[in-house]
Amino acid sequence: MQKPKFEPKPMRDPARPVVVPVLALAAVLALLACAPSPASPARDRPGRPGTPAVSPAGPASPAGAAAEAPLTGTRWTVTGLLGRAGATPLPAAARGAAYFTLTPEGSASGNLGCNRFSAPVAYAPDGSVAFGPVLATRMACTGPRGEVERALTALFATGPLTVRLTDRSLQLTAADGASGLTAATTPDGATTAGATTAGAQPG
Repeated sequence: MQKPKFEPKPMRDPARPVVVPVLALAAVLALLACAPSPASPARDRPGRPGTPAVSPAGPASPAGAAAEAPLTGTRWTVTGLLGRAGATPLPAAARGAAYFTLTPEGSASGNLGCNRFSAPVAYAPDGSVAFGPVLATRMACTGPRGEVERALTALFATGPLTVRLTDRSLQLTAADGASGLTAATTPDGATTAGATTAGAQPG
């Protein structure tokens, strides 16, 4: 009886690279690289609930809030006269007619209610202010405007005046407390309602 022949299978060359597994692995990695990434959390997207895209602003200033007006460089419109009994608002016919501006260099100018004026001023270390000789135009002044002008002229001649600033209001008081004035300015530095413009000739 003839024995079957067994032919030995050819052995793989150990130096030959394994191509198929490597190619398969490369294909899998390529598919993973092309897969879409997970959506970013909603908090990273502007316009959606979550963390805002920009930093929140600080606390807002109250509506209408205004910084305190400085003593010098501000046009102060006289609103009232002070006496021992307190403050008296100016008569309607004189409102807005008297105003003045103090400069850091030591001068004052404005209107006493009827006549324009100028004067030197001195600022004391205690915060008071003293007016020097007042030079004014010579228009005849009668009625409420004349009364306000005479009161301010007398006040400026009394010597050092105590200064009190509150927000956008000013109070000047004589040392004896017997006379003084109150004044105010608007947020933009202009005169209060009804005031005449600088340099205008009052009627």
